[in-house]
Amino acid sequence: MLLDQDSADSAMLPRPGEPGWWAARSWRQRLNVVLFDFHCRAGRIVNYTIGLLIMLAVLTSMTESVPYYQQHYGRLLNLLEYYFTLLFSIEYVLRIFSAGRPWRYILSFNGIVDLTAVLPLLISGDSTLIIRLLRVMRLIKLTSYLPALTALFRAMTDVLQLMLMVLAAIILMSLLAGNLIYIVEPETFHTAFEGAWWSLVTMSTVGYGDLYPVTLGGRLVAGVVILSGITMFAMATAVVSVRVGRHLLERARCENCRHAVADDYFYCPHCGIRLDLDGDSVDDDPNFPSD
Repeated sequence: MLLDQDSADSAMLPRPGEPGWWAARSWRQRLNVVLFDFHCRAGRIVNYTIGLLIMLAVLTSMTESVPYYQQHYGRLLNLLEYYFTLLFSIEYVLRIFSAGRPWRYILSFNGIVDLTAVLPLLISGDSTLIIRLLRVMRLIKLTSYLPALTALFRAMTDVLQLMLMVLAAIILMSLLAGNLIYIVEPETFHTAFEGAWWSLVTMSTVGYGDLYPVTLGGRLVAGVVILSGITMFAMATAVVSVRVGRHLLERARCENCRHAVADDYFYCPHCGIRLDLDGDSVDDDPNFPSD
């Protein structure tokens, strides 16, 4: 989650964690740091505590679905759920108050997800389907407090087109193999839909075993489906892994082309210009002598 401070107001202030940073800020600026900034200790403690409360709230909601606990501890669980929602409501209000641009936060993805954690308090009635769905949505709110998950979602966004292509290929392969296995073994797969379900399960290497071919032709089809699934999933996994690694490493930015680069690069891989990141000039490195 990015720090939502006005750069003009905070430019001359000491950075969070430096001596005197707390006293140099107003209460609104202090709230901004502890609610939005992961780089200081206070911000990490507050946000990780909120993340723990989210997990406890979701587990409480799940416990309420067990008939025994609902019967014997239903009142206590409802009370805990009420207090969790009240805490998230207070957090949401404080985030709006401390944000440098409140409307920008409210309309952002994180702001909308934070709002869903508050809505169960505003909806009257018992544990309806809508309220339970909103409670589960708090798990999405948890991603805001885990930078690694944020990097994963950003990587997924970058390779969204490739993932859609892989998904389309899996669907087409499932339909093709489903119809083919139905033609080869109609006595085992009574409909093409059953064949499509079997091909999807087989391609993902889950292998429930509820349906399986028994003839030579059917097993040949199954072999092709298995190899195709392994290949497609391996390709998708490799691409996502590379993108996540790049997001975690590319923490600097080239001054010339403004592309994100790793802070240990000597040259920008996009424009080829020499880099001078964090005061570590390439001219001082013996492996890269001056021309």
